[in-house]
Amino acid sequence: MQNLLKSDFYKLFKMKSFYVCAIIATAMAAISMFLDSQLNNMMQSMSDTVGDMMTSQMVTLKNILPTIISPTGDWFILVIIGVCLFITIEYNAGTLKNIAARGFKREYIFLSKLIVCVVEAFIITLCFAVSCVIFGFAFLGVPTGGFGDGYFTELFTIYGVDILILIGYVSLIAMVAYLIRTNGGTIAITLCAHYLVPVIITMFNVVTIMNDTSDSDLEKMMSYTSNQYGQAAYYWIGTLGGAVSESYHNGTIYIPILVALAYIVVSGAIGMLVFKKRDIK
Repeated sequence: MQNLLKSDFYKLFKMKSFYVCAIIATAMAAISMFLDSQLNNMMQSMSDTVGDMMTSQMVTLKNILPTIISPTGDWFILVIIGVCLFITIEYNAGTLKNIAARGFKREYIFLSKLIVCVVEAFIITLCFAVSCVIFGFAFLGVPTGGFGDGYFTELFTIYGVDILILIGYVSLIAMVAYLIRTNGGTIAITLCAHYLVPVIITMFNVVTIMNDTSDSDLEKMMSYTSNQYGQAAYYWIGTLGGAVSESYHNGTIYIPILVALAYIVVSGAIGMLVFKKRDIK
């Protein structure tokens, strides 16, 4: 197992795609913080004519920090691409067959690659998060009034759950990669799921809200804007990160933790079973 990990980490740090994804993630965060600062400037100028309502909508580092490692944003496609390439490239090159022929247990091969994929995802996420913090302070500055008591306790609790969700998402991507085995097919399916499933969940939530006759139109609108995914957010790993903050305040933080663990166990078990049963070509 130790030799497999050394070999896989060596391959990871030799892949150009890994560095490209990390650099793009860093750049995306910097650009995002710059655009947020420009949006704040625009809302500040509008507040002079329409009142203080616009200033309450301004983007601050305080409300950005809890979301920076949640695997729900567009930047996460870089993690998807990186993980897919790391696993499927060995199928395309035929090197995975050589590794199995050397007598390594398939369980160890699968676990080694999954561990390295999680590390890869964490590094790309860390690049995005650190860039958000650095450029967030540079472009947005320190929030007025500071961060407040208990803020960092909540923040690091959310980060801990988000990391668990990240592992669950990587486990799901790895499972799909071992099922499909090709670069294009695996990337296409995981990217479609990343974007289309939240859209379907949103549509389902809108229909549910609109058919609820007990609420007024204003209450329906507020219900949607506060959580566009509704309770269905807790069932899809791609939207689960957006529900962590709400569950923390509702005292139900155990729900995203259990769902993330379920994704890790189920996806890992299916991926390992498929890898053990199917021939390596």
